Amino acid sequence: MVLERCLWVAVLKAQADLGVPVPEGAIAAYEKVVGSEEIGTPAPSAR
Repeated sequence: MVLERCLWVAVLKAQADLGVPVPEGAIAAYEKVVGSEEIGTPAPSAR
């Protein structure tokens, strides 16, 4: 779960660097929950 969230943070950052629109706060929201091991808590994209 942690690796998947790290992957999505990297993808979002790369997209933003390339000029792809990334919702305001999306990267910060993912970074906030990267270390969260709670299985019942969905990643920000799943909310």
